Amino acid sequence: MDYKIEDAVLLYVLRKIGYLPPIGRRDKYGRWYPDDDERQPCCTVYPTRRHPNNLIRHCCTLIHVTALLDVDYARAAREQREPHWRIVEKILNEPFVERAKLPRNARPRLHDYARALMEQAYSCANILTDNEITVFRRWLRAYEPTVDTIDWDAARAIIALQL
Repeated sequence: MDYKIEDAVLLYVLRKIGYLPPIGRRDKYGRWYPDDDERQPCCTVYPTRRHPNNLIRHCCTLIHVTALLDVDYARAAREQREPHWRIVEKILNEPFVERAKLPRNARPRLHDYARALMEQAYSCANILTDNEITVFRRWLRAYEPTVDTIDWDAARAIIALQL
């Protein structure tokens, strides 16, 4: 499949926050190993009894995710530094919001996650500043045009009344 830079950054963020762990297994000593589909040439570290999570931590890095999805690391690293990804990470890390609506695809595409990200942002609009909402809307508009129909001030008021 042809994955885009944005898909790689989305998978990286989902793995970074622990929502979508890499696919693998643990042995009887608790060491984690990736499945054959997950293993890439960059997976050169090996878990030990003392450090059983070396490899799972590596599989959550941008280097591994870009190798997994076969996209350019340098471009993904530049994209990951864009402000909209900090906003995505912020809304996904919100502890009071249920993330069950987000699909748990092993290799997600941003196009498939766009509506769920919009709903997630809506449900925690009270933690976003006006500038963050503007940046998020401009970015998400390419994937989910209905983001412009949301009244974000009303969303904040609804959340305030629910708390």
